[in-house]
Amino acid sequence: MEEETIKKKRRSSLKQELKSKIIQLMIELGLWKENLQREIPTCWDNFENFVIFNSRFFKDESWNKAGSQLWNCISELFSGKSIALQSKIQNNDFRSPNAHIVHGDSPWVKYLDNGVRYTWNVEFTMFCTGNVTERHRIGNLNCEGKIIVDMFAGIGYFVLPYLVHAKAQEVIACEWNPVSLQALKINVVDNKVAEKCVVLEGDVRVTCPRGIADHINLGLIPSCEQYWSVAAEILKPTGGTLHVHGNVTSKVQSFTVKCEKCISLLETLKIGTTNLQSKEVKCNGFKIKISAYNVMTIEISEDQIGWKWQEWFVWSIHVTHSFCMDLYNITKTEWEVTPIFLHRVKAYAPHIDHLVLDVSCRNMMLPIKNL
Repeated sequence: MEEETIKKKRRSSLKQELKSKIIQLMIELGLWKENLQREIPTCWDNFENFVIFNSRFFKDESWNKAGSQLWNCISELFSGKSIALQSKIQNNDFRSPNAHIVHGDSPWVKYLDNGVRYTWNVEFTMFCTGNVTERHRIGNLNCEGKIIVDMFAGIGYFVLPYLVHAKAQEVIACEWNPVSLQALKINVVDNKVAEKCVVLEGDVRVTCPRGIADHINLGLIPSCEQYWSVAAEILKPTGGTLHVHGNVTSKVQSFTVKCEKCISLLETLKIGTTNLQSKEVKCNGFKIKISAYNVMTIEISEDQIGWKWQEWFVWSIHVTHSFCMDLYNITKTEWEVTPIFLHRVKAYAPHIDHLVLDVSCRNMMLPIKNL
């Protein structure tokens, strides 16, 4: 706690020094205007060799006129680091960043986080510092002897914690962005875990073997639902654990459940499904079972899950029953699918949270070791 307080004080001091130096430079150049105050950065991502600012700063044409003198001034304050400006993620299959370098030559960022080394090309691949709690949580899992499949590996955000800290036996890393693949291959070598990582290039729906995984990481947002049935095929026939990411809207006035299976299961729990009020939910976890005769049931368990909001609970039911049905369709056997942990990673936008649901899947007709 004391270390965190010291960091905040240093950042506050640096913020004031940055503002002071920028204003002083712009006055000297005859470019200062009072309305530029709101475009001086108040936050940034500070990496080993790079500082990345949001492009909502430095928008006025006056900054362009200051040119290299401005960027040199800022770089000196950050010990000579390169500088990039980054805006919203592009809406494409690669979720590419909108970033460009304004100071420095190489686009390759370096970062040490929790004992794990990351590098990536800032112009073509993204790194979300907001996912830090999930990266660290994954690293705290015990995955000794386990086969992990990361369906959306990127540069190795979760691949590396699985290997470096969670001690997974092997991680199969699936990725189709060529620049992310380049970074991923560098990162597994830099972290000395390349011999335990199998990199599969291309669409995970085509490249990944079926029936092999103890754990599956589905780290695609805003939704990875179109890949759920593929994940069910990749899971071992006996079962395993899924880590399902998704953006969930909550804290709105009211909402209506549209999925027919969710409606049926919620009615079993005597929970309404139309004009639901967004409110905090205090109830235990649940299990969804499907029999060999394709009969699905839900029951409240003794497990304590931090649902927090009604929408999070409904989303968890949707994830759970969907996988239960997918697994049944593959094996035609009895399954028990249980949420075991719900983690809020970060706020993604107003009323939208990035969540991860850990789901335990057990084939009741086949013996399974520890999940």
